[in-house]
Amino acid sequence: MKKPIISASIFIFLALFTSVEAQRNRSRTVSKAKPIKSAQAENEAIIIDRRLAVLRIRPSLYAVPVQRMSVGRKVSVIDTKEADGVTFYQIRVSRNTIGWMQSDAVIGKFRKNDDQKLFKLMQTAEGFDQIDKAVVFLEQFPDSSLRSPTLLLLGDLMEDEALRLSKKAAKV
Repeated sequence: MKKPIISASIFIFLALFTSVEAQRNRSRTVSKAKPIKSAQAENEAIIIDRRLAVLRIRPSLYAVPVQRMSVGRKVSVIDTKEADGVTFYQIRVSRNTIGWMQSDAVIGKFRKNDDQKLFKLMQTAEGFDQIDKAVVFLEQFPDSSLRSPTLLLLGDLMEDEALRLSKKAAKV
């Protein structure tokens, strides 16, 4: 009779006076961001290529991927490094998160000829992706010499898409 009472009292003692933590779901995190030294140290950029927009822990094609970033997301470029024959940018995703991404995944005013690069990407894209890239172009490069052709292209794209959607709606 004393054994069950002793076992129960030991169990209650352990339950009350020890802290038991359940296993936490440990997600992969990128390094915590350091405080910003100056506003000029970072450059605004926008993600334009989803295939290359993989946030990594280190600047390497073989580094652990943390997350794939979406097109149109604004980030800040902090640093640049060359690794595996590719240029990587250290980017600030949020206040507490930084990581590394291929430089070809982003565009920004801080690099020369990025307006031409985005214009070429816009011409090779299709459908809504092409419209998205045109809108990003117009927002990011208001003084570009390619602004007029982009506006013309965007108008044509919107008209074509409106006709396509109207035909599709008429069938339903």
